[in-house]
Amino acid sequence: MKKFFVFLAFTSLLLLTACGAGNGNGSNGFGGSGGTTSQNFSASSLNGSYTYQIVGTNAGGSFTESAVFAADGKGNIGNGTEDVVPGPATGSFTGSYTLSSDGTGFVQLSSGEQFAITLVSASKFYMSEVDGNANASGTAEQQTATALTTAPSGTFVFKIHTGGALIQSNPSTVAQVGALTVSTGAVTGNEDVLTTGGSIASLSVTGTFNAPVSAGRGTGTLNDTNGTLTFQYYIIDGNHINIMPAALNAVSIFGYGRAELQSGGPFTLASLTSNFAFGSKGDTLNSGTGGSQTVGRFTAGGDGTISAGAEDFVLDGTSGSNDSFTGTYTMASSGRAAVTLTSSTLGTIPAIFWMVSPSRAFFLQDSATKVEDGTIDAQSTGSFSASDLTGQSAFFMDGFNSSAFIDRVGTLQWDTGGNVTLTEFITSSGQATNAQLPGTYTVSANGRVVASVSTLSNNLVLYLTSDSSGYVLQNDGGTEVGGIASQQNP
Repeated sequence: MKKFFVFLAFTSLLLLTACGAGNGNGSNGFGGSGGTTSQNFSASSLNGSYTYQIVGTNAGGSFTESAVFAADGKGNIGNGTEDVVPGPATGSFTGSYTLSSDGTGFVQLSSGEQFAITLVSASKFYMSEVDGNANASGTAEQQTATALTTAPSGTFVFKIHTGGALIQSNPSTVAQVGALTVSTGAVTGNEDVLTTGGSIASLSVTGTFNAPVSAGRGTGTLNDTNGTLTFQYYIIDGNHINIMPAALNAVSIFGYGRAELQSGGPFTLASLTSNFAFGSKGDTLNSGTGGSQTVGRFTAGGDGTISAGAEDFVLDGTSGSNDSFTGTYTMASSGRAAVTLTSSTLGTIPAIFWMVSPSRAFFLQDSATKVEDGTIDAQSTGSFSASDLTGQSAFFMDGFNSSAFIDRVGTLQWDTGGNVTLTEFITSSGQATNAQLPGTYTVSANGRVVASVSTLSNNLVLYLTSDSSGYVLQNDGGTEVGGIASQQNP
């Protein structure tokens, strides 16, 4: 199914219709007047240095864009530098932004790019490109100024997802998950790597993190038996780094990545003791980029057992709903867990977890037909109810259906009584428009939320990590759209 979209990327995206902020309900945001909100965002909510990373498709194929910029709390953007791969291409920009009280708004850059945005808080927002030149979305985060002038230091757990299907004769996708120790710019570590059509290989890693050039932007390399991966990195703070792959063995690629400072080690079986929710996405041999998306939850017993697993997935356009699984795991002191899951629908699923902390991990599934990786977070409680869905969530989702690439950004307004209002700016079929849709929802004790949203989906599934926050999947056949929701905190 996705092979059609590779063709679409080179043709119909050239005909995208540009969309301005005026398409929203008011000059500041797109939230509209269909509901009430207690949020209290304003232009002053964005103040300081930020970095973002978006992933998407334009007329040239798949791409990643990362940038740093400064917001002045008054609607102005300055000191912007953006990097795009394949390329790499680097440019400077200024711009402006508007925000409504519900946290929705628009960013307009001098480069010509325009984004619909939804704030999670003053330090984080979700964004989707709505200027008619691309389908792309991602996250922006506030930077800590004191961390921006020196190379990262410490042991970081990382995940990197790269592909070259549109720009190389070899259409391989590669996912890497592991741990890197960085000291005075030198890297040593270990990783698990999965390549399209292969199986997981455990490799040692060396490399470099060069000193930042400006605003926390720097370059680096990772070396393993597959060759040398060159990348650009963007410091968020001392604990979090965005990574943008640029080339593998000097051949341009696109991709995205994240590194987070590890804590809580040395690790044992007991380090994995909690209820966890997770979200993952990947590429498949049949559908290509984004052909698999999964959300779910499980209980880790701290003794090498996994129980009460539940997941929803869409794989090559076929959906699976509330699939159950159990499993076992071993744990190395480094935080590497070798996991075997047994699914009622999918059979045996080997996986590797790398623990960021006892409450968070990055993971990689072992499969010869897909390359899928994701993130695991501890759930805040052992039992959820409708009252845990309160106030308003910011969200973004991306993917595709049978006729279009899709990117969504917006809010979910919950009433604790089973009613929800979804407000979104959606880019689909070459058009960027806003909508406000009513719906209903139910909550299971394990944190699985199922919402029926008018004209969108009867199966919008959310696995909660905490109040009004979790991993989201539109679990409809022929649709591969998923993302994340976070409770807003003005």
